[in-house]
Amino acid sequence: IGVLSGEREAELGFLAVANDPAFRDAERLTIIDVGGHSTELVAAHRSSGGWALDVHKSYPIGTLALRSGVLCEPSPGPAARMRAVSDMDEAIGLAFLPGKCGTTVALGATGTNLITIRERMTSWEPSLVHGQYLLYEEVGRSAGWLLDMNDEERAAIVGIEPGRERSLHIGVLILERFLFAARSERCWVSTRGWRHALLETSVGL
Repeated sequence: IGVLSGEREAELGFLAVANDPAFRDAERLTIIDVGGHSTELVAAHRSSGGWALDVHKSYPIGTLALRSGVLCEPSPGPAARMRAVSDMDEAIGLAFLPGKCGTTVALGATGTNLITIRERMTSWEPSLVHGQYLLYEEVGRSAGWLLDMNDEERAAIVGIEPGRERSLHIGVLILERFLFAARSERCWVSTRGWRHALLETSVGL
């Protein structure tokens, strides 16, 4: 059993989205996968030979890392939030030229939980989550009210995945900063991540 590198996860996550019929018409793709210890970013555009990569990077920004660091409090105060945002913005830098993000897709639990919470879903139904979208303003507002809560309050939210109460607020803040860097007005949510692409690759689909 091998351990996938962040860049390999990003590559597989990109393939999962690029091969998804839901995004077949996209000319440009930007994929954000927020994780526990890193966030994977891939941006690409269609060319005559297939997809050409513009950005392929693993950033040392993750929910668990921030929870054990500057956002260690269950409900971080304004100073901690500002520090976290400043640190993330410095790490991300200007990743894109304005208007070049194309179709932005969020992979992982951050995006899926925002959809299940918005739709007040009490059971996991991936077909009702996959392909939904979140506006940038919606993600920003969600980061605010989730950060205002403590772990127990977040755990009581209808639609949250059990166990995500300690990290979801941080994941949403990370997603918001990456969307800001991409100048993306919305992101689509995919339930197909690197595991899906790895399975397709292994069985030759």
